[in-house]
Amino acid sequence: TYFLTIGSMVYTKSAFHEMTYGVDQVWICEQILWLEEWYLFGGIFAVREATFLKVSPKQFESVVLLDPKVHDMLQRYAAAYVEWMNTLDSDDISDLSGPETFRIVVRESAPEFLPFQASGAAGMAMLQRSSSVMSGMFKWKSEDSQ
Repeated sequence: TYFLTIGSMVYTKSAFHEMTYGVDQVWICEQILWLEEWYLFGGIFAVREATFLKVSPKQFESVVLLDPKVHDMLQRYAAAYVEWMNTLDSDDISDLSGPETFRIVVRESAPEFLPFQASGAAGMAMLQRSSSVMSGMFKWKSEDSQ
């Protein structure tokens, strides 16, 4: 999975489907975090200089397993993500997802993870715990650099 952190990019699924995205609008191949297999449907190129953050599925899994509550929440998210993917028409399937996809899936799987629905001490504690565990992932060396 990749997140565009600086710049903008164009995604081309076919000769008739080309869209430009900027930072915070798109996640690339999130599917590899939740599905056993994923085959690319399109291509991506930078419109101008761009920086991407890579999330390794194996490293992501190892960090998530460190916290049982986060693991449980993401198991529910993964199950809901697969269900959501199975509802899509073939023309709607894409290598890209983003904040709106996240909100749709989370509403079904773990609504307490949505910031506007997390209320009280329990909701805030879950958000802080999730943030803490996920930030630990980016401090470790990636498999590519070892």
